Amino acid sequence: MILNPIASQTPQSEMQNERCRQTDEQLLTQTRRHAKEYLSATRRVLDDIYEVDKRKLWAAIGFGSL
Repeated sequence: MILNPIASQTPQSEMQNERCRQTDEQLLTQTRRHAKEYLSATRRVLDDIYEVDKRKLWAAIGFGSL
């Protein structure tokens, strides 16, 4: 005999499903925030590297920094 899992859910299992859904949403939000922070930090590092390389290039060709 196969029962319909949705029809056979108890109020307790519905509460547990809701808690799991909320936890999933919290984890997703946290992951998105961490990804944005990581990308922002990466961009700052790359911008710094670009600035140093640009200064080295201008210095190498004799123009100093612009």
